[in-house]
Amino acid sequence: ARYTELGGDVVYFGKPYPEGFVKCLQLLGLPRESVAMVGDSLDHDIMGANSVGISTVWITAGVHGQALGCDLQTKSTELELKRQSLETLCHNKGVVPTHVLPAFVFDE
Repeated sequence: ARYTELGGDVVYFGKPYPEGFVKCLQLLGLPRESVAMVGDSLDHDIMGANSVGISTVWITAGVHGQALGCDLQTKSTELELKRQSLETLCHNKGVVPTHVLPAFVFDE
C-alpha cells in the first residue's frame, strides 16, 4: 500500500485475484465449467474462484475450522447442524461456495 501511495505501480497476482485463476485455466486448456477450486479459505480460494465463475468446494476444517467447530473428524451429516454458522460466515464475508465439505482426506 505504501509503495502505491508513493506512486509506484503494483501488480497483484495470486489468490484471490482473478488473473491467477484465468492463467490456470489457460495452462490446463479447460473451460471453467470443467474445473472446481477446492480450498479452505473463503477470502482467497472461494472468493477468487467465484470471481471468474469456477465452481468451488469449501473445506470447512481448514482456515475457518476452529471458528466453525469443524475438524478432520467432522462428518458430512454434522454440517447440517452447523448450517447457521456456515451461512453466517459466508454472508459476513460476501462469499458463497458451490459445495461444502468438512474435510478432504485421502485414505491409503
